[in-house]
This record gives sequence, C-alpha cells and structure tokens, in this order.
Amino acid sequence: MTAPEAGPYTPLSCPMRDCDEELYLSWELSVGLLRRDLTDPSPPPAPADAWVGQWHVECLAGHRPLVPAPIECPCGRNECTEECNDADVDATEELRTFRASDLARLRELMGGDR
Repeated sequence: MTAPEAGPYTPLSCPMRDCDEELYLSWELSVGLLRRDLTDPSPPPAPADAWVGQWHVECLAGHRPLVPAPIECPCGRNECTEECNDADVDATEELRTFRASDLARLRELMGGDR
C-alpha cells in the first residue's frame, strides 16, 4: 500500500533525521517598556510596536532547521542604500522579516514542493 498523496494543507514535517514533528514559523518580538507605559491611558504596547524581532522555523521537538540568512546587501556594500535595496533582501538587523528568499531556502531544505 502506498502513502496517500500530500495535499496543499498537509502540515510540513521536520527535515531532521528521525523527527516527524510538524514545522512552524515562529516570531519573537520585543518592545522596550517605559515608565510611561505604567501610567499612560493609551493602549498598552502591542506586537506592532516591536523595536526588534526575529523569526525561525522550528518543530515541536525544538529543532530549528531554518533561521534568517546572514544580512548581505545585494550590491556588495557594507550597508544597503535605497537605490540598491532589493525588495526581497532583509537588510535590517532589528526587525528581521520572513521574505520570499527565505521561503525559497525552506523549499530547498524540504526537497522542493513535497
């Protein structure tokens, strides 16, 4: 008997050997708390207020098979400028964003469209 074909909504499994736990894209966001946050009647800090953020792909067993790629400017400079910053390159150190290039890396890690 053959395994059923995976559909588009089939969860991805961890690519680590002997692990078949489901994979998740996780974000960690941080915002500094200020003294005024204790007394200001405006809404409390929210995820959209984050000063720094990071993402990673992990499974329920704790494996992290994919993390952000090293920050590199596509034009080879030490720091990206407006004229050379490609929309798919995450050039910030503070708020890392999961980009199409990261999805391509995940696809390659998972062996294509499986």
